Amino acid sequence: MTEEHDNERCTTIRANLAAYALGDGELSTMDQAHLAQCAACRSALAGYRRITAALRLSAEEATPPVALRARILAAARQPQPAPASEPPRAPRRPVRYAALALAAALLIALFGWNITLQQRVEQQAAQLTNSRSNWHTLTALLNDADVRWYAMAGNQARGRFWADPTGTAACLVAQQLPPLADHQVYQVWLTADRQVVNGGTFLPRDGDGWVMIRSDAPFTSYQAVIVTIEAAGGSAMPSGPTVLQGTLAQAEIPDATLRAAVLRAITSE
Repeated sequence: MTEEHDNERCTTIRANLAAYALGDGELSTMDQAHLAQCAACRSALAGYRRITAALRLSAEEATPPVALRARILAAARQPQPAPASEPPRAPRRPVRYAALALAAALLIALFGWNITLQQRVEQQAAQLTNSRSNWHTLTALLNDADVRWYAMAGNQARGRFWADPTGTAACLVAQQLPPLADHQVYQVWLTADRQVVNGGTFLPRDGDGWVMIRSDAPFTSYQAVIVTIEAAGGSAMPSGPTVLQGTLAQAEIPDATLRAAVLRAITSE
């Protein structure tokens, strides 16, 4: 088997390995045989599994607020009012009403906390699903035979914009981004003639970051990509300084080594 054939086989199996690590697919007998013989593909699978484990652990356990626990304990320690002048037939009525009022207050507090907890769980589940979907889309994109990359540069930062020119999913991978102030994010923009389309926001880690970009139109519809610094939550239009920019005029064809290097860099985050 030639080295060129090995590289083609590695490129083919990488997308299958990403789905396999996420539990969304099975390896064929041929893939398993290749995996047993190829150290590079085994290393890639290990990286995919690290990402999968990180996604499973990304949702933090939610616990009741400390203030709620304190209120419940304080209410439980309250002395019950003594029946001083009530009629003999109903000496415990105030106590019973006080107990019912306490129980109702506790139920209302617990009900409110339960709603908050449910909302947090739903938000975390949505974030987990989105992260899983983005990572799966990214690995499939970087292993696509039709993917191309476009150089991006700034005063300090550099990066690559990865896309199938006729597709609607892309990925921006950036390095050496300048530090952000509190309540700031990086925002991606696609430009077409005089129109500017929001490509999403992201936060870097130690100056490096990546973000999936989904468009309503093929990327052949756009001329350039820019990245600006914006307030948290993003802006409707670019308003902050530009830190990265690149045109979509000249596409480069990545080789298997570059694809693997990008996947390793993202996996190691």
